[in-house]
Amino acid sequence: MVCDAREESALIMKQLFEFHVRIIHVPRLKANSSDNVIRDLMHEFVGYNKYCRIILISGDCDFSHDIHNFRRNKKCDCILIHNQNAKESLVRSATSAYLYTDLIKEEILHHQAQNRQNPHKKIKGKREPQHKH
Repeated sequence: MVCDAREESALIMKQLFEFHVRIIHVPRLKANSSDNVIRDLMHEFVGYNKYCRIILISGDCDFSHDIHNFRRNKKCDCILIHNQNAKESLVRSATSAYLYTDLIKEEILHHQAQNRQNPHKKIKGKREPQHKH
């Protein structure tokens, strides 16, 4: 994960650490800093591996050209996990694409069912909404 780690909550950082997610801190000094690091890492990975698979979790159409080139020129299997707002050009550039909410739908339904069974039980890590009166 490439991000400005100072902007992420302590809970998120702890969970990522527990799941052994590699976090690359990129200060948000200028536009697209994180995108450029991700792009460099993908190019490096594809350059060292003759046949490979990249799984990109993003809805940013700035990656369309890179993904298209990896797929066409390097025979790389490019899997995209994207949000609802992802542009069609990004989705079409990947070998296969999956909507993030579809992938976690079962998890969401499971939590909703748990909440209906025990509405007063707090889910670990869940933030309660703040109501303004």
